[in-house]
Amino acid sequence: MKKNTRNLLLIIGLIVILAAAVLVLTLSGGEEEENSSSLVSAETISLISQKEENLSSVKVTNENGTYTIHVTEEVKESTSSSSDASSEEEPETEFVYSVDGVDAAVANTDRMETAGAIGISLNATQNLGKKDNLDDFGLADPVSTVEVTYKDGSTETIYIGIAVSGGTGYYVMVDGDENVYTAACNEGLFQSSSYYVKTTMFELEADESTGLVYATSLKLSGTEMPEPIEIEGGDDYVYRLVSPKKAEADSEEVQAIIDGLATISATNVASPDTSEESLKKHGLDEPAGVIEFSVKGQEGKFKLSVSAKNEDGTRYALLDGTKAIFIINDSDVSAWLGRSVLSLQSTLNLMPQIETIKTMTITVDGEEYSFRLEREEDPESSTEDKTAYTYKVFNKDGKELDYEENFKHFYRSFITNYIIEDAREIPEGDPYVTCTYTYFDSDETNSIAFYKASDRRYCVVEDGDNVKGLIAPNDLERAVEYLELLNNGEEVPEIY
Repeated sequence: MKKNTRNLLLIIGLIVILAAAVLVLTLSGGEEEENSSSLVSAETISLISQKEENLSSVKVTNENGTYTIHVTEEVKESTSSSSDASSEEEPETEFVYSVDGVDAAVANTDRMETAGAIGISLNATQNLGKKDNLDDFGLADPVSTVEVTYKDGSTETIYIGIAVSGGTGYYVMVDGDENVYTAACNEGLFQSSSYYVKTTMFELEADESTGLVYATSLKLSGTEMPEPIEIEGGDDYVYRLVSPKKAEADSEEVQAIIDGLATISATNVASPDTSEESLKKHGLDEPAGVIEFSVKGQEGKFKLSVSAKNEDGTRYALLDGTKAIFIINDSDVSAWLGRSVLSLQSTLNLMPQIETIKTMTITVDGEEYSFRLEREEDPESSTEDKTAYTYKVFNKDGKELDYEENFKHFYRSFITNYIIEDAREIPEGDPYVTCTYTYFDSDETNSIAFYKASDRRYCVVEDGDNVKGLIAPNDLERAVEYLELLNNGEEVPEIY
């Protein structure tokens, strides 16, 4: 064989070998792709695949009853002005989910949408094939039956059985398919319609200047309240009792009530039915407690009614303006339910700042004492924002008394009289002690009077008719002793 011929044959042979190798690789690669695709289809089996715009309703039936999730397409509210929006643009739409009997004001639409998604997409993780005994899978009498209706009138029915033994998900079947599958299913498909009610009771807005939810009005009533109580909040962020008596409220106590309301959350929903029959069934026809309040910077009023305490330590609750009866813990209402007037009233009496007082006129059992104060600017202690003063005090005879110790010690003893019992009526007779204040920077005049109510109590009355309550005699009688010492220019002890 000639050398050229042999070389030609070698070249042809190499070409054949290379072509064969390419063919093998191509076939091998195609086989791997096919096997990979086969594996994916084995792991994810599509039982239902629809678009959201096709979904009309999802009806769920389980041991807790029957409810239907409805899906409607509505025009989305535009956030732009009409001048910014093009007249040629089509309005943007959104899908709105709702459940019969669940008021929109308390609807948990996220849960509705998540549960209703079974009508759009249902993927099985395993096909177990046809089974003769469906009881083993809880499918002879399904745990939950889901009937899906689409806008074109077509339907799908899904049967959900028991949870997969030793695995995840549930056994499911789809109408028209004899095979049993395993698939993940939303919790709501096993619940009642109450599952779709929000458990957050209030959405309250905090005041911008304080960061607190501040109430402008608060009313407490109900069968477990000793009496109805009304409180108002002023622009000075101070709470005041307005009924059944007028007095400064303990602002910390009142704020604690409001703070508790801002965080209260129901543990569950007893019923979406708020008919008269349902209210009576849950003890809300004559509530044990009712709290009504308004919040600064937030429109409208809030009202919560609660039942008597149940055996398990819970109470039923009704939020005004909603159609749901909630279940809350008794601890959620303990801050206000059953409170007395005294427990919400400030125990402090009239206490003007000592630096503001211009005169004090005190009468003890008919004998009058008076003190006149003078002030002079202190340039060394004053700032651009605040003027500081030095003070002098004189009795009615014009005698200068010690201000820094004796007068301050007496004044502290005089205002240290705390309310320990409630009172509504002024005792008969003249007061034992009265004091009238005037001020440097105000034309206002205030007075406080102490009437003897018994051997163990004095009744405190502010500004002539505001009955604050009863105090023990010890502090007042000590202040009278110090008054004599002060007026005589003698040393007045410090009480603390």
